[in-house]
Amino acid sequence: MLESLIQSKILRYLQQRPDCWVVKTIQCNERGVPDLLLCYRGEFIGLEVKSDTGKATKIQLAQMQRIRAAGGTAEIVTSIEDVKDILE
Repeated sequence: MLESLIQSKILRYLQQRPDCWVVKTIQCNERGVPDLLLCYRGEFIGLEVKSDTGKATKIQLAQMQRIRAAGGTAEIVTSIEDVKDILE
């Protein structure tokens, strides 16, 4: 499945949750920012969406490490099931 389709499905799922605020980053002034930024029950989470064959770039991995260092959660996801696991 295309990364854009996976991302759309995940975004719709998160938007329907009343305990979640989510925004899709389209273009920002800093490279490597995760595709989806959300606040879930007071926790900051960055999700980098990839297809089964996709791989994160070095800059994406570095940004994810910065989020973790600041106390947030940052993960690579390939499905809604991955997202559900993170939220549990």
